[in-house]
Amino acid sequence: MRLRHFQWMLICILLSLQFIQLLRYIQGDDNLCQIDPMKEKFEPKIFDWHTLLRIRDILRRNHNRLLEFVSLRNPTELEATVNNSDIQLEDISELKPLLDRMTKTITGSRPVVYVVTATVKKPQQKAELTRLAQTLMHLDFVYWIVVEDAKKTSPSIATLLKRTGLPYHHAAATRPDLYKGVRFIGRGVFNRRAALDWLREQRKEGVLYFADDDNTYHIDLFKEIQKTKNVSVFPVGMILDLGVSSPIIRNHSVIGFHDGFQFGREFAVDMAGFAVNLQLIHQHPRATIPLKVAYLEDGFLKSLEVTMADLEPLAKECTEVLVWHTQTKLAATPNISHVDEEYMDTNLIPLYHNIL
Repeated sequence: MRLRHFQWMLICILLSLQFIQLLRYIQGDDNLCQIDPMKEKFEPKIFDWHTLLRIRDILRRNHNRLLEFVSLRNPTELEATVNNSDIQLEDISELKPLLDRMTKTITGSRPVVYVVTATVKKPQQKAELTRLAQTLMHLDFVYWIVVEDAKKTSPSIATLLKRTGLPYHHAAATRPDLYKGVRFIGRGVFNRRAALDWLREQRKEGVLYFADDDNTYHIDLFKEIQKTKNVSVFPVGMILDLGVSSPIIRNHSVIGFHDGFQFGREFAVDMAGFAVNLQLIHQHPRATIPLKVAYLEDGFLKSLEVTMADLEPLAKECTEVLVWHTQTKLAATPNISHVDEEYMDTNLIPLYHNIL
């Protein structure tokens, strides 16, 4: 047990040094007394200030013990300190992946992929978000923007996001009163609009991708998306009557779309079948997601004033599928009233509270 504490102390010291080096790289000088004033001096490429301040708070919580440990010289004192240490090991477990990810992405030159997920409360919500998170956690160049269809964010979704170790922005947006009762408005419109507003205010460079939580994604898709100069397009599997939606490529150029829903759409693509460079978003400040159901993608791309010739086919010139519209089978909604009174003092009560 003492050896284990000793190992964790060493890890904590090394992580502290890594954090200091990271801040020096960000700030460009050695004035590390405070973090907050640095906010005006640079634009973070991958992480938001909530992530950076979270790391700072973790280090602060264990600051005194770290200093005490480093200053010790006598082996007896060292052994006693390690044995009685109150350092929060769960903090260090959370800290290491955050620092590793930040160090890799800040010092790198690869574009950040901003993955926007519009999500709504439903029985399979956590399962779908967890599946998507498990894919994104393999990548060190993504920033996850999760916007709930609600008046305020859910603590359970906030906990899920925190556990991933991913840099993220968590927000909520719902249909304005002006549109209450209006029919034929597409799902996720106002969630995606909120994400676009945030990106315009907070980020200048990178690539935008709308990743719904009911799809399945290959990690290579996000690596492909990094290549996006303006608007990239690629196939989506398991969708509509044709079973696949894809741009049609001839001589390396997009000449049309193979999709089960055409009906006057110039850009007959699925929401999961394209990505947009943020520079194009900033060049068209009025571009947005339209309201009309089934025409969200087409309307958005038209608002960016792109042409067929501007489209960049990815996924080996659209010859392979890297995203599937799987959709989770609708499950029964858990209800705490299903628990018999004799089991009210068991694990079932906190289990249901965590699910709902």
